[in-house]
Amino acid sequence: MVSASEDRKVIVWEFTPSSFLIRHRLTGHKDIATCASFDPTGTRIISGSNDNLIIIWDVESGLPVSTLVGHTGSVYRAVFFKTYPKEEEFPQDPSKDQEDPQQAPKKLQPSDLTQIVSCSFDRTVKIWEWRENMKICGHEARILSVAFSPDGKKLATGARDKTGKIWDTATGNELAALVGHTSNVFGICWSPDGKLVCTASRDSTVKIWDALTGKCKCTMTNHKAAVRSCAWSPSGEHILT
Repeated sequence: MVSASEDRKVIVWEFTPSSFLIRHRLTGHKDIATCASFDPTGTRIISGSNDNLIIIWDVESGLPVSTLVGHTGSVYRAVFFKTYPKEEEFPQDPSKDQEDPQQAPKKLQPSDLTQIVSCSFDRTVKIWEWRENMKICGHEARILSVAFSPDGKKLATGARDKTGKIWDTATGNELAALVGHTSNVFGICWSPDGKLVCTASRDSTVKIWDALTGKCKCTMTNHKAAVRSCAWSPSGEHILT
C-alpha cells in the first residue's frame, strides 16, 4: 500500500497478518504530497505534490526514477495508464509446450506504461509520454479529478468550476461538458464499458452521465454532505461513493 501525506512524504507500506510495516519513506517533495499510486506492474509509484512536481519512484529501492516538470500549480492527481488492450497482457497458446520460454506469459514492464495523466490547480490536465506530453485546457477553475476511459481514448475530468468534461486523448479536444452540479466535482470515474461517467460533488450529489452526449441520466441524493470520491464495480452493477 502507498500513502501521501501533509508531512511531504510518500510511504510504502508492507502488510503482515497483524499490522502494516513501513517499507520505504519516499522523500523528495518540497511541499505537501497530495497523491500517490502504483503502476500496473507494481514496480513504480507516482506521486504529486503542492510543489507542482510529479515524481516517479522505484518500489524496490525507494529511489526516484524521474521527475515530471510542467505544472504551474499544485498537482492534485497523477496516475499511470496502461496503453495496450487487456487481452494482450498474457498471450499464451495452450496447445504449445508450457515450458517453451517463447510461450511464457508476458509480464508487464515499466516501459509498457507510456502514458501518465495528471491534473492540477493550474487548471490544466496533462497527458505525459516518455518523449512528449500534451496539455489540455478548458476548465475555468482548479481541476480536482481525472480518469481515463477503459479504452484509453477519452479522458474525464472534474473541477471547481462545478463541471465535468470529457476529452479526446489523441487531440486534446473537448468532446462533452457535464453540467449540472452546483459545487466542486471532487470525483469522477468511468463505467467498465466506457458508456457512462459518474461524478461525485461537494453539493452532496452523485450523478451518472452519458459519456457520448454529456447528458445527465440520473442524480443520487443519499449523501448529506460533500461526496469526495466514486468508483465503479468491475461488473458495472454498483457504484461506491
